[in-house]
Amino acid sequence: MLRVEKKFWNWFLKNPALLVLLGGTLAGILIRYWTVGFHSEDMDIFLRWYRDIGEKGGWRALSTQTGNYGVLFQTLMVIAYYLPLSPVVAMKAVLLPFDFVLAAAAGLIVKKISGSGLKGAVGYAAALNFPIVLLNGALWGQCESLITGFGLLAYWLILEKKPVLAFISLGIAFSVKLQGIFFLPFFLFLYADRKEYSLLHFLLIPATIVVTSLPGILQGRDIIDLFRTLINQGGQYERISYNYPSFWGLMFPNMKEGYYEDLKGMLIVLTLLVLAVGMLLLLKRKKPLTDLDHLKILALILYVCPLLLPNMHERYDYPAILACLAVGCLEVGTLPFLMVFLQINLTTYGDFLFGNNPNWVMLSVANIVCFSLYVWNLCRGIRKREALAGPDGN
Repeated sequence: MLRVEKKFWNWFLKNPALLVLLGGTLAGILIRYWTVGFHSEDMDIFLRWYRDIGEKGGWRALSTQTGNYGVLFQTLMVIAYYLPLSPVVAMKAVLLPFDFVLAAAAGLIVKKISGSGLKGAVGYAAALNFPIVLLNGALWGQCESLITGFGLLAYWLILEKKPVLAFISLGIAFSVKLQGIFFLPFFLFLYADRKEYSLLHFLLIPATIVVTSLPGILQGRDIIDLFRTLINQGGQYERISYNYPSFWGLMFPNMKEGYYEDLKGMLIVLTLLVLAVGMLLLLKRKKPLTDLDHLKILALILYVCPLLLPNMHERYDYPAILACLAVGCLEVGTLPFLMVFLQINLTTYGDFLFGNNPNWVMLSVANIVCFSLYVWNLCRGIRKREALAGPDGN
């Protein structure tokens, strides 16, 4: 072995985390460079919004609603309009940086809980190059990494005892789509379990929505209209299931439009009931929950929302699978569950992006089984720790 080779391997053995960070970043940049020109069906909608922004005068377009996303997303579209790039590449150029925010948040959570810089680097690289992240951002051109990245960053900031910054971060997640609300039950649970922040901190969420919407407000937008836009996203499709293998997929074919008005209220209440009962049971355990337990609970809450709520489609469990990826970096025994979850997502994404024709009933069964495995894993860990503690809980 040459001297330079010996020096390299000695350096590598001393700095594996840095090499993983650099290698993961380089791979992420190259993959996005090669796929950024992909044109999805949703991109046709974004191109229409892009043209509308141009016709309305660029920044002046923020005075009215363009599309059905929040003003923060609309502001990013305006920035894309002024970039000297093709429309498709420009729109992805303003969204893809949030893939790196997402990866950093995942890596920071893994590092904080494990205490290992190397595991944190692996979490970062895995999230940045995770197939669903690549399909959602580089190919599809969607913005789930923005919502999920700031949602996960909020949890890391709570771990760092910085609740003000955490709820500002959560407010940014809310500012794009109502989908950010999936994180809310977890932060309510954490409030009751750890008692480390006040309910007043939750007011930072609407405050942040207003602040991130200032470009629109300065153009004359009504503040009430900002929130109305986000709330109206909840009834956009009016279907029990929209390209997502939910629990109700066992009863209703994919994208069936009937019965939505009759059942939506019941399904929403049932989801809230499941969340409330689950959180109450967890609050009554004998031993304190660990940070890893909390991460698993976050993953399950993010999973149960699209699984049980009506009007869900395939992108809405993106936060759940990224939280499960972080869990997998910390507990390798959950990686088989993650692979099942990933395969379900790849199949649903493939249906939209590439036109395959999956068996939706079988996918729903697989999704329910996968969710059940994660519930079992969480309960087993808590019971094992309580059994070791003895009947007095010590």
